[in-house]
Amino acid sequence: VRARGARFKDAILRDVNARRADFVTAQFMGADMRAINLTEANLQGADLTKANLREANLGRTDFQSARLCATYLSTVNLTEANLAGADLSKAFIKKSILDGTNFSRADMKTTKFQKVDFSKANLEDAKLPFMMHMMDFAGEAADLPRIVFVRSLEFFGSLTGRKHS
Repeated sequence: VRARGARFKDAILRDVNARRADFVTAQFMGADMRAINLTEANLQGADLTKANLREANLGRTDFQSARLCATYLSTVNLTEANLAGADLSKAFIKKSILDGTNFSRADMKTTKFQKVDFSKANLEDAKLPFMMHMMDFAGEAADLPRIVFVRSLEFFGSLTGRKHS
């Protein structure tokens, strides 16, 4: 499937098999994409603002520089997905597989996380919430030193409002 720049605003795309599809710069704002298969798809620069991706298969999908603002990502497979430079502002990521997921340079300052394990994810130069270390990732306090491939992190949202590195 090749649908570069296509508009799927508020579309219902449940259980669709779009494996290896080309959706570069496509617009999926508010789309219901539950259980969609986007394995190895190209969504570089796509806009998925407020999309529902619950139970989606996004393994090896390329979301480089995509907008996933306020996107719902619960029980999603993001194995080896590329979210480098993606905007995940106000997104919700819950119980998702992040093995080998590339979040380098991603903006996650206001992303909400619940029961996720970043130990095998790339968070190099990612912008993360300051209070992230206090959240429940895998049934206990997060262990940030377990994160691999991290050279620098920026934490935002401290009580003083100052940026911490």
